[in-house]
Amino acid sequence: MILAHVVSMATFKGIPGVQAASVLATIAGTSVLSRFVFSILAEKLGGRTVLTISLLGQALPVIILFFATEAWVFYLFAVMFGLCYGGEMVGFPIINKQLFGADAPLSSIYSFVMLGASTGMALGGWLGGALFDVFGNYNASLFASLAIGLLGVPLALALPRHKPAGFKPA
Repeated sequence: MILAHVVSMATFKGIPGVQAASVLATIAGTSVLSRFVFSILAEKLGGRTVLTISLLGQALPVIILFFATEAWVFYLFAVMFGLCYGGEMVGFPIINKQLFGADAPLSSIYSFVMLGASTGMALGGWLGGALFDVFGNYNASLFASLAIGLLGVPLALALPRHKPAGFKPA
């Protein structure tokens, strides 16, 4: 929802078009950097921890958008959101290996994870627009984004804990 509508959200609040588009570029740029960092963290801390941090880091900054009226606030949001947006997916291969084992068809399992994620992103874009059309502003869209993001946190915490490489239960 955020990626599909952040430029419109910013222009709706009076931010000029080029600056609004730069907010989306900032999300993309910071997410590229964080994919490397979160990959290392996922190896050290586990996919569950990284996924939980990423979901919280995507959901909570949405609160900023309820009050944002200046470009710098949108950029602050973009950096916070982008860092965790980039980190969300990197833990899934580790999570899949923990859940299904190294001998499972991990590429097929990951494909289904990506299918679900892509479907959710597509529906989020549509839902954000539909809610804007109904209410005439982005508040309901932001609330939905926040709620759905926070709903993912307990689901992530329900995943198995990370076991460091070489760990053998007694």
